[in-house]
Amino acid sequence: MKQKVLYLGDTELHMQASYLAGVMSHCGIDYDYIPSASPISISEVDGYSAYILSDYPACSEYAGAFEAIRHSVEAGAGLLMIGGWESFNSLFGSYVNTPIEDVLPVVMARQDDRLNSAFPWFLKCISHSSVTAGLDFNSEMPAVAGLNRFTSKKDAEILLEAVQYRAHLEDNEVIFSESDTTPALVLGSFGKGRTSALAFDLAPHWAGGFVDWGQKRIDACAPGGDEIQVGEKYVNFVKNLLNWIIK
Repeated sequence: MKQKVLYLGDTELHMQASYLAGVMSHCGIDYDYIPSASPISISEVDGYSAYILSDYPACSEYAGAFEAIRHSVEAGAGLLMIGGWESFNSLFGSYVNTPIEDVLPVVMARQDDRLNSAFPWFLKCISHSSVTAGLDFNSEMPAVAGLNRFTSKKDAEILLEAVQYRAHLEDNEVIFSESDTTPALVLGSFGKGRTSALAFDLAPHWAGGFVDWGQKRIDACAPGGDEIQVGEKYVNFVKNLLNWIIK
């Protein structure tokens, strides 16, 4: 098995993929990249230590590629699906009734699962692991702008919840009220492999202010990608999550 990640989706390296690819390059995580519009074959997915599907439409698969990923995870590889309009069962995602559905630690909705909102979703840490190590979600709760709705499978662990707050003006005072809650990060396993479902995106627009989480700024650039400037805690969260998946 290659000690390398196969990263699929997020349009192109010079577009949304510049965020995750930039962080992986900055952290020294070795990866190969396939754009959202490029179909994958069985031979292209063979032998990786982990797979990332992020806004990679299910229709881009050649017959058998997702089944090959399923077998790789069962044998010990990791899998992470990241939220977006082409992930889970969103408008262009359609991962229901694919081999990836079996591997994910979540139950996908049977209808369009996107939660687009003008109101922020704050990330609440409800369980701890190496993914959240060194990150203070209590005193500095970051927020995202949108996500996919799913539920956790029976034996999986919900690490983060997204809590939506709406605001209105009352007697010249801004009043906040909780309006919805949904899982934001779920960890699980499939066979010998680790699996994870991240409901929100790691790139704009759904990432919202999450990309700027942390006072220290990090400049990064993947080969062939655009330069990004993001928050240190955002980088550490992504690094922790990927290290957990890769193990």
